[in-house]
Amino acid sequence: IITSLVMFFFSCNMSVSQEEEPEEKDVTITGINVAALPNKVLYSTHEELDTSGLKINIVYSDGSTEECTNYTLFLENEERLTNQSFSNCKAGPLTIYVKYNDIEPSTYTTQFSITIKKSAVNFYAAHELNKTEYTQQEKLDLRGLELRLVYNDDTSQIITEGYSIKIYSLNFEELNFSQEDLD
Repeated sequence: IITSLVMFFFSCNMSVSQEEEPEEKDVTITGINVAALPNKVLYSTHEELDTSGLKINIVYSDGSTEECTNYTLFLENEERLTNQSFSNCKAGPLTIYVKYNDIEPSTYTTQFSITIKKSAVNFYAAHELNKTEYTQQEKLDLRGLELRLVYNDDTSQIITEGYSIKIYSLNFEELNFSQEDLD
């Protein structure tokens, strides 16, 4: 009986000691994501990019995350974004790409969208004034004037009302006119 008990105890200890401890796996980066969008996501073409509130996270293989501060923003054409205006962008949604910078070459990217509002970028007279010659002190007659507004999405619109015109007086001395040229 004692031999049997010793054998039983020995075999129990063997099975306990043979259990494998879980192997620790290396935690690796699996990607990045946008944890919070910037506070401002609606822009006019003349405004500069404002990344206040933007939070980018590094995602690890164990599911944990860490805030990423070393990233670059760029457009689809890989033009790097800094605090620049969107003057060359068309109205509508614009995708901003984010690249994690700590690993070269970085394959960790994510993206978010902002919107560029339609805004006039140029105007010109679509139809000239009915009257173009005036005497001194005569009031300007704007009848017949049509302005064509050109927008940042390459569309245009003729407007005939709802605008104001500010007239500045010319300093004839700066234009190098003599009194004889004006008579």
